[in-house]
Amino acid sequence: MESESWAKKLQLKNKIWLIIPALHWGLTFIYEKLILKWDDNSWDIFWSKSLDDSISNSMQSTILYVCGKLIAALLIYLLWKGVYSIVKHKIPPHIIAFFVFICVVSGVFLALCWPWSFDWQDTYTLYAFAVRMIPWYWHHFLTSAFYVGCLMVIPFPFAISVIQSLFFSALITYIFYKLEKVVSLWLPLRFLVLAIFVAPTTFVLVTQGYRNCLYSILCMYYVAELCFGMLDKRKEEEALKYPKIVRLMAIGAVLSVWRTEGILIGIVGTAITLICICKSSKRKRFFGILVFVIAFVILSLPQKIGDKKYYNKDYIIMSTIEGLQAVLNSSSVNLEYDGAADDLAAINAYASIDYIKQYGTAGKRGYFYENGNMDFDQSCSDPEVQNGYLKAVVRLAMHNPVPYVKKQLNFTLGALGTKRRLDIDEYCGPETNGNSAQYTIYEIGREDIYSHKVVSSWVGSSVYNGIGMQAHVFWCLWNERFEQKNFSLIVRILILLINCLIALIEIVKKIRKKKGNFAFGMIAMTFMVQFIIISMTIPSSYSPYIYSVTFPSVILQFIYMANALMHRSARY
Repeated sequence: MESESWAKKLQLKNKIWLIIPALHWGLTFIYEKLILKWDDNSWDIFWSKSLDDSISNSMQSTILYVCGKLIAALLIYLLWKGVYSIVKHKIPPHIIAFFVFICVVSGVFLALCWPWSFDWQDTYTLYAFAVRMIPWYWHHFLTSAFYVGCLMVIPFPFAISVIQSLFFSALITYIFYKLEKVVSLWLPLRFLVLAIFVAPTTFVLVTQGYRNCLYSILCMYYVAELCFGMLDKRKEEEALKYPKIVRLMAIGAVLSVWRTEGILIGIVGTAITLICICKSSKRKRFFGILVFVIAFVILSLPQKIGDKKYYNKDYIIMSTIEGLQAVLNSSSVNLEYDGAADDLAAINAYASIDYIKQYGTAGKRGYFYENGNMDFDQSCSDPEVQNGYLKAVVRLAMHNPVPYVKKQLNFTLGALGTKRRLDIDEYCGPETNGNSAQYTIYEIGREDIYSHKVVSSWVGSSVYNGIGMQAHVFWCLWNERFEQKNFSLIVRILILLINCLIALIEIVKKIRKKKGNFAFGMIAMTFMVQFIIISMTIPSSYSPYIYSVTFPSVILQFIYMANALMHRSARY
């Protein structure tokens, strides 16, 4: 009787820990009004023109609201699950201490540096749209939904950066813990995972609500899950549980949908999960494939609807403009091939060639802006015109590959962290007024943030203007030192080279039929292919474009080397 009574009490306690997050989520319906500005006039600030009537503004807002609620539910569940694990001692005390230490250090620095750490025009625009329940499809529907979900969990402007930082701290703690539990790495070496905080770009990754940063953190977690899943010896004895299959497949689908090049890591990760981790049950393999396909389709739908309504292929075209400019300005440009005149006409039908030649992307935007498009990335052109443009650019680039590739390589070099550039012919024709686009909508989001009582009080405080500004100066000097000494460049090149080395080692082992971890080589190869794709489509030298390669690669390499070291030490 006593044991039955104790069991009932335990069940009741477990139910309470499920009720708490449910109540928290229920309260979001009440306190979300503190931050959200969703009303009948919300869409007045939206700058894109509707190309069809397939979906109303109110329906778009409703879909975003529902998705935001689901993301808020997931975030709340994860937060309270963490609290439950700590309170119930399901996590070793030294791991909790490690997590608390990271949270305190990163939290203090974030507090001192926010909101300037969030200071980016596109993040301000995303914020302005999110609080008014407007999806911004240019930066993907999922990004808007994540913003809304974060603001529902914490009804303050700093919610995105706080949750971003918190989950990054949890990710590093997870890796630290798994290095002990799965790899059995020596304690002093496990602390090397903290070296990632030395890079000044980590601060951008953790606090800047840019899509590439959010995506990269999720990708880091996904790679860590895959790596430890492959190394966990228990998988031979105990079958992979269905919740973990759902988690891995869902994350793979999110990564595949959220960024175009992410479909590579999503598919490869799914294959690794099914073949290397979940290899004991055909039923579970089929279940995993089904979850991935369903998640991929559902997650793709809102973005597909938004693309059709506002952009069609404008986003794809965006990545070709700068390369096209280099081709058009090349002194040795080949415009004598058959169909060249038709190709130029097709390009000019989309945007003014003269504007593109002189200003590149800014010229394209200026042309759209002059034609009445406040959203200067929106062409409002027919799909036939866009398809004609893309075919023309492909043909033009194929007949003039050198200047096109040079321009893309220059952007890649800039993203890697070097100021050196390949020589490219610049525009030398008559001046035009093509650089006329005005980007002012972000000021609404900035005003939304800085006018908030908490933020305005903090920004006006002596702590922020004293210690906070000193922290800002410290980060700027630290970042400048890294760039001046080429540390960022050297580290990023080393990351890419180590990826190549891991892939080569595992391929050789596979050919020689030696025992290895070929899946690690597959992931390393995937990141190299992803880097090549990014290099050929990157629209500027903004370094976060390659974060989705460099940061997850660091996680892959650290786990791979740790495992190799422990295997080697076990032999002697």
